[in-house]
Amino acid sequence: MEVGQSQKLTVVVEPSNSTDAPTFESTAPQFVSVSSDGTVKAEAEGSANVVVKAGDQSTACAVTVKAAPVVHSEFQMTSDAPETATVGQEVVANVGISVKTEGNTGYAKVQFQFDSQRPEGGNITFKATDSEQQEHSFQNSGTWGPPEGFAIPADYSATTPFTVSADKAGTYTVTYKLVNLEDSSVICESTESIEITE
Repeated sequence: MEVGQSQKLTVVVEPSNSTDAPTFESTAPQFVSVSSDGTVKAEAEGSANVVVKAGDQSTACAVTVKAAPVVHSEFQMTSDAPETATVGQEVVANVGISVKTEGNTGYAKVQFQFDSQRPEGGNITFKATDSEQQEHSFQNSGTWGPPEGFAIPADYSATTPFTVSADKAGTYTVTYKLVNLEDSSVICESTESIEITE
């Protein structure tokens, strides 16, 4: 069995007309636990015998527990800035991260990064407020969160509103990414374009 799995034992007491109800006990419950109805659960890597008794009869079932394979959750990112804005107008882009397919683990060190493609001579400014109500401002690109990264669980979900403004007319394309700092891989990303007019 793998850590976290459960399975109910099938027990046959003979003779078939016996009134002896089976009882269950694990020789190492820290590795393998068993409930009163015979449901075995793999608690941690190791092994144990599940002893079944009924009247004066007994038997044992050997169970070995191994680690479950690490399966990272698959995340998706969305962003919803308006398609158009005017020069100097501040608009809100809500950038959301949510689980697409849940695994059994998250990531230990991630960082939120963003970058932009701009018309020549144009700049785009991003502003956001952190959990301590401190406003941060970035021009054209930046990173959000501590430089060493932060951990996210397997069921992580969050939305960060960014206030965005540009100082020149043209098309601005913004890419948001959640990056795994342990191997520099991109966990999820979202790209959107904003047309800035005079």
